[in-house]
Amino acid sequence: MSGIAACLRLDGGPAEPGRLDPVLDALSAQGPDGRGSMADGPALLGHRLLAATPESLHEPMPFHHPESGCALTADLRLDSRDSLIAELGLAGTGRVIGDGELVLHAWLRWGEACPEHLLGDFAFALWDPRTRRIFAARDHMGLKPLVWWHVPGRAFACASSARSLLHLPGLPVRLNELRLAEYLVDFKGNDDVSTYFEDVWRLMPGHCLTVSDKGVSTRCYWRPEPVEPVLGKSDAAYAEGLREVLTEAVQARLRCNGQVGSMLSGGMDSGSVSALAAGLLAQSGGGRLATYSVTGPGPSDSAEARGIAAAQRIPNIAPVLIDHSQLDETLKQRILTLCHSVDEPLDYTVLVQRSAYAAAQQAGVKVVLDGAAGDVLLYESSLIYRLIRSGRLGRSWHEQRELAEIGGMDLSWARQEYLRTLRSAAVPFWARRLRRAWKRRIPPALPSAAILDPDFARRSGLTESRRIFAAGHIVENLGYSERRMLRLSRSISFAREILSWMAADAGIEARDPYLDQRVIRYCMTLPQDQLIKDGWTKIVLRRAMQGILPDEVCWMRGKGHLGQHLFVALMNPTDWWKDLLRDNREYLSGRVDSRFLSEALQSESLSLGQVPAMNDTTYVIALTAFFQSHKHLF
Repeated sequence: MSGIAACLRLDGGPAEPGRLDPVLDALSAQGPDGRGSMADGPALLGHRLLAATPESLHEPMPFHHPESGCALTADLRLDSRDSLIAELGLAGTGRVIGDGELVLHAWLRWGEACPEHLLGDFAFALWDPRTRRIFAARDHMGLKPLVWWHVPGRAFACASSARSLLHLPGLPVRLNELRLAEYLVDFKGNDDVSTYFEDVWRLMPGHCLTVSDKGVSTRCYWRPEPVEPVLGKSDAAYAEGLREVLTEAVQARLRCNGQVGSMLSGGMDSGSVSALAAGLLAQSGGGRLATYSVTGPGPSDSAEARGIAAAQRIPNIAPVLIDHSQLDETLKQRILTLCHSVDEPLDYTVLVQRSAYAAAQQAGVKVVLDGAAGDVLLYESSLIYRLIRSGRLGRSWHEQRELAEIGGMDLSWARQEYLRTLRSAAVPFWARRLRRAWKRRIPPALPSAAILDPDFARRSGLTESRRIFAAGHIVENLGYSERRMLRLSRSISFAREILSWMAADAGIEARDPYLDQRVIRYCMTLPQDQLIKDGWTKIVLRRAMQGILPDEVCWMRGKGHLGQHLFVALMNPTDWWKDLLRDNREYLSGRVDSRFLSEALQSESLSLGQVPAMNDTTYVIALTAFFQSHKHLF
């Protein structure tokens, strides 16, 4: 993705030339194809180009509109360009019209409502000298990140990442201790807008921002709304509809300046995207699709490895297999280098994606497709619970048993999960509300976690933060549509930001067809039995891809994930990760539990046989890499 930055003096004085240069320098990895900046009165706009679309080669950024004086810096890929060009009266110009120019004309036509007319992935900041305001917006699902900082009456600034924005001269760098404590407990934050740095905020997906000397205001212009499922169609009709809309979304994301690649994990989500993309490229004569898969020494390692082996039969792909048992030394060092460039601690744990981006970068690929959002969009977890609540115990046990068998779990696991769900379903919602009201009267206990220093939990304000969060979390008996909408809106943003930043560090743009607005709208109308039936999850996608994906992928049984194997291969046999912990002990001390840290440093190696300890160590290493990446700013 391209990198963007903007700042605005709010005291009426002119902008200082070169003030954004350190920020643009920090964005160099994600914008290797060009650099631009412009000043106009109190405003500065900057841009680092990743030329990921053909039009971007012909559009200077920041883009300036001479008639209005408006200027724009943007990281974007717009779909439905033809209809937008026609609607804006720009057809027949006989020249290449870039996506940035379309956004600026949309601003001139619709003002602050312009994001509602855009389809695609975007983050932009627009300076309008007529009102002396900056207007910024993010796309509906947040594939393009944007963070901002503001001192009332003095200055405003925004950029593609906190790591780059912190290089702005005069911006104080202070760690958000509460957010760090939340990470050490459950790796998530209690709010959607904070970052790991004080006074640096996320602009949320589907939101826009306006800043002037009066201050900063944010507004939600779009959120997923619950949609009643469309009933009465045949299984084949639901599957055909999904295949059509997903193909349309994949086609839109093949618009690229150069070769396109795709993640291929051996599962349904990335497999579907890869198969459709490969077929579309074959039809257009666009060459073979480069696919990137992390695998092991043999297909029997796990269901994922077997799925990857079967997926190699997809026509028109050029597979790149990254064997965790014999990593190429150059690629290994590149992966580790990328791991040390982290915007947030969680980045370090997503090594499969890091490895794919590193391999794609070596091959000169600029765009990599994935299907990360398929797990959220086509996921349904409440079927067994709802069957029990409706008194259909026989059907509920059948689904639980089949789910276990297909997932490679034994019958004892199925019984344990079923009893847990049965106990939950037996509690009426009025009792849950009563229990929660009672708990609010009791002072919250100090959160416990193996890697969290108890004193740090106290002084960071973690206990009070979790109390406030729990008090605002209302227990309701949500319907099917409302619950799916909430899962979609709560589960995507942070995960997508992490993937976007990881790809950007490798000079790559990550694109996810499952987050196309057309795909989201269609999937929200699917009935429950199109998401899970007879133990098969994502059943509608499996039917849609029959004859396109190998049957072994569509109807794969078993479990297993190769990410842990890759992590162990990167960590061992050297002790470099211990050196990383030792070199950053001053930042870990007083935050990470001292006993846990000592035991980690004394361990001989990370072992898959010690999964809980290994997972905890993984997150501590991720936090350490975060400190290593940012400590020159502290």
